[in-house]
Amino acid sequence: MNTTRQRYLMLILTFILTACNATPKQSIQEQTQITAEITHDLCGPILVYKSTYGSYPTTYNDLKKTMIELPKQNIIQKYHFYPKGLPLHNSDRKIILINRSITHNNSFYGIAMAPNGNLSVRLFSEDMIQDAKK
Repeated sequence: MNTTRQRYLMLILTFILTACNATPKQSIQEQTQITAEITHDLCGPILVYKSTYGSYPTTYNDLKKTMIELPKQNIIQKYHFYPKGLPLHNSDRKIILINRSITHNNSFYGIAMAPNGNLSVRLFSEDMIQDAKK
């Protein structure tokens, strides 16, 4: 085989592998772990925003005011902010943020606020969220 033909075949093979997206996809468990970590990483900027401005953020752009490095915005676009908090049934906690970027058993990661101001990342079911919105 001549070198021109080899280069041509390598180019075709590279194109095919690229077009087929030959990289392995993440499992649901890996996606869930990443989502939990990103949600957790927002707790710091949310607390800084709260202490600086006296309220919880309403948008991702509000969090940018904290000057803290944030996860990429394309990931954050599936987050819903509830600055006044959505009360949870049979709990003293309120939901202040829900991450709808991944669903696992019809659950979503979110951030809950305790009466003392502590934040925690938790899984919320769709039922819990709908009950809180009522």
